[in-house]
Amino acid sequence: MQPQVTPEQLKSLKLFSVYLQSYGAETATKEYYIEGCDIDWEDEQFHSPQISTSIETYAKIDEVLKEIVESNNLIEEATTDCDLRGQLTIRIDCNERVLSAYAMQWEYSTQDSSDSKTLEEISEEYDEETYNEVLRLFEQIGENGQGEIKFQGGGDDGEIENEIEINGSLERVPKLIEDMVYEWLMNTGIDWYNNEGGQGSFIFVPNNGEIILEIGQNYEEDVNTPMNFEIHF
Repeated sequence: MQPQVTPEQLKSLKLFSVYLQSYGAETATKEYYIEGCDIDWEDEQFHSPQISTSIETYAKIDEVLKEIVESNNLIEEATTDCDLRGQLTIRIDCNERVLSAYAMQWEYSTQDSSDSKTLEEISEEYDEETYNEVLRLFEQIGENGQGEIKFQGGGDDGEIENEIEINGSLERVPKLIEDMVYEWLMNTGIDWYNNEGGQGSFIFVPNNGEIILEIGQNYEEDVNTPMNFEIHF
């Protein structure tokens, strides 16, 4: 992209690069964290790999950088979708006299998996009371009906709903069924409640004599955002 920059801004950048060099920095960076296509947090200092301490800025360069970021729409360009969080980095090369910008965004993806248990497997893995409770629930749902218990988690917490949807109506989940699906879900080893979490359902299908577990585990990964921005000063 062709940068929008004024002669006065170029002069300020040149002076600032000399200022950075006085601290022993050859390159230095400043970061902006973005959410909803707006600045959520802005680092008020520059950081250089050549020195161990951060470098304080001053009012004039803060003003110039703000103008450059805004006039070139760098915040908006940092993510491909305003629903995504992102990070914009401004880098100044003091030797080459170049200001460059690059960005990344955090993208979500979901890995789906499934499991199932037949009535025979339930009778082998759980006690007789639980098995009989499943039979009673199947009878309540009806041969051609279906029941669904949903769950969702994230941020170190999760919940299995205490209601089951049976043919469009909500009913309280029997305690034995609640204990069974919780144990089953935990035994999968799938982390559905930490970090980005996950979601899914237990689907009761009397016609097939089985319960199906469908689960999606969410992931967040950082991806570079295409950005080609340089100012030579």
